[in-house]
Amino acid sequence: RTHRLSPPSACCPLGYTHAPPANMVAGLLRVEVTAFNVKKIDQKAYGINRNNGYVVLQVGDKKERTETLPGLDGVWEKVFEFNVQDGDGDKMKGTFFMDEEQNGGLQIGDTQEFLLDKLVKGKQTYKAIIVPGGKVDLMVTAVDFGAEEKADEGDGLDFLDDADGGMMMDDDDEDED
Repeated sequence: RTHRLSPPSACCPLGYTHAPPANMVAGLLRVEVTAFNVKKIDQKAYGINRNNGYVVLQVGDKKERTETLPGLDGVWEKVFEFNVQDGDGDKMKGTFFMDEEQNGGLQIGDTQEFLLDKLVKGKQTYKAIIVPGGKVDLMVTAVDFGAEEKADEGDGLDFLDDADGGMMMDDDDEDED
């Protein structure tokens, strides 16, 4: 925690107050789990008997799970919303599972963590859970928190703009033959 010295009060007799982190993560997080494609997975190496997959997302203590889809390239297009509270942390975790019939599913690859404090407020951002033999596609939006989007910097060719819409030339710069 960051502390700041202020005049003593009944709440903080020594004069310290708690300052929020610079990039506080609190608000509505919208996550669309769009699809998975694991066509290149070595099924024998992972002990997969049935081709099906699902995803588990976690923010703080709240977990959400997609339905199980058959095959190696399913499409969900399922939207989940997380009400992120101060103290839930600044990460979203995503894990991909296959072959649900085996002990509730075999985890394929590592659980991936995505930093929420790097998201731009209101801007949909592509993220992927990378797994052996493929990936899971996600679209993540920090609805009402995150960094403000920076103004467009332009194309850097502003020096070419002039009132005539062409090259700048003085009248006396005409060809002198």
